[in-house]
Amino acid sequence: MKYVLFSLSCNEIRQKTRKLYKFSVLFCTITVDKRKSYVLYFITRRPIELKIALIGEDTESKAKIREYFAQNNDYEFVFDEADGYKALQYFDENDVDVVITPIMLPELNAFDLMEHFRNKKSMKFLILSELKSEAFMMRCLTSGAAGYLLKPVNCAVLAEKLQNLQSAKTTFTTTGKPSNLGKTLDEKISNIFITVGIPAHIKGYQYLR
Repeated sequence: MKYVLFSLSCNEIRQKTRKLYKFSVLFCTITVDKRKSYVLYFITRRPIELKIALIGEDTESKAKIREYFAQNNDYEFVFDEADGYKALQYFDENDVDVVITPIMLPELNAFDLMEHFRNKKSMKFLILSELKSEAFMMRCLTSGAAGYLLKPVNCAVLAEKLQNLQSAKTTFTTTGKPSNLGKTLDEKISNIFITVGIPAHIKGYQYLR
């Protein structure tokens, strides 16, 4: 957060900061004496809104997710369909940041979608599944998933995943550089595993590194 003290009117400050569309500006007027008052304003970085797609036939899980995030203005649910092929068509023509999906879908499955959009780095897939198999989880992650969540969906865990993805997107968009520059290769890889939710004790962790 940046704190700046100016002897300007609120209107003057708004004129100077109106183009800072990625920031929130808060104003507070402080009266020092009868002749002069100062406007103290705070500029805080506003998280970039994530566009989220929900896919699959599990209407109960999707409704639960929508209800949990209903009051959160940082996330916009732009797509909600059961059909994997309809999702592919929509993603080809529209920008989506996060796709929340099971593996099995009508027409196309999630593996097909992740392969099709492998080069679209801005799109992240979060897999919802009832399978606790480490081998299956690793297959999903190595196929391009950014996270693996067990059903019934824990919305608090999902919120943490989305916050991590949102922070990474905000950092990259506003600075133009990845946030882990300057770190060693092992640190970068470990950070990626932590982000996608791979615990260090599971089989194959050292192999993947």
